[in-house]
Amino acid sequence: KCDIVENNFRPGVMEEWNIGYRQIREINPRIIFLSKNGYGQWGQYARENRPSNDGASQALSGYSWMSRFPGQTPLKMRAYIGDNYGALSAEIAVLAALHYRDRTGKGQFIEFSQNENIFRIMSWIWPYIQLSGESPRPTGNRDACICPADTFRCIDDTFVALAAPAPDEFRGLCQAMGRPELAEDPRFKDHAARLQEENAVAILKIIADWVRTKRADEIERLAEEYGFAATHLYTAKDLVENEHFNARDLRPEINDPLLGKYRNYDFPVKMSGTPPQTKWSVRPVGWDNEYILKTLLGKTDAEIRRLYECGALGKWKDVQGRRPPPDWDGKSGLNTTQG
Repeated sequence: KCDIVENNFRPGVMEEWNIGYRQIREINPRIIFLSKNGYGQWGQYARENRPSNDGASQALSGYSWMSRFPGQTPLKMRAYIGDNYGALSAEIAVLAALHYRDRTGKGQFIEFSQNENIFRIMSWIWPYIQLSGESPRPTGNRDACICPADTFRCIDDTFVALAAPAPDEFRGLCQAMGRPELAEDPRFKDHAARLQEENAVAILKIIADWVRTKRADEIERLAEEYGFAATHLYTAKDLVENEHFNARDLRPEINDPLLGKYRNYDFPVKMSGTPPQTKWSVRPVGWDNEYILKTLLGKTDAEIRRLYECGALGKWKDVQGRRPPPDWDGKSGLNTTQG
């Protein structure tokens, strides 16, 4: 009855439990089987049976090494890009497999590495190495591919992100700074010249000195007037209170039967015919065991109890984030998956 099986175990675990792709395919040839973990199902790290998590993936992929200012400690992004972006990419693969199955009737095995997925978002780095023979160095907030593009400190110690790489954008920036002659300076006249290290440092210093005399909102108004990109750096509090995003209903109220009412950022895609809707939050581990086993698989209470007793089935441990809230009454929300 199953369409898709997903797991994030290390290589060989599902096979040891006799529920690997080959075993399940014998029962259901149409199955789509996704195995996603840190390093994939084969190769040196898979043979070493290495465990992984988001931080390890950011480190091994080189992402942390690049995400820093020169001479400073490598920086792990606080957002879980390996987990979140990895989940998104893997589910795109699942959708593609479903489409293929609709056309051919055939299922397939999908192998996914969290590390390799991060490689993909470091897009310009790999051709840079091949063409230059050098490893790109960390540059902080400065963009190594376009110039000028960096984050600058304002007069009130807030920050603004500014970019003006195109000819009209750079000319507009020079006019906004009151330095129109810079647009004709041989060091800055074209983009290739501005990307040269000595010239890039020079123009970024000129911009930094100018921004330091103004507030972020002044820079934003000038950017709108003269046609270059600039925005002040938002805090999480700024975003929650932002009129633009609130008007777009990016933080709808979710009435979760288990957690109650709260606001959270919704799936950021607007669809006219089938708009996304969040009915409940992430469930504790094993939350839907009884519903799945009884409703879909026809198991009795006695059969389910034996599965728990032999260790084939389990539920959440007493770990924050995996268990229900401490004040859960043992009943609320249990029937939501049937709606």
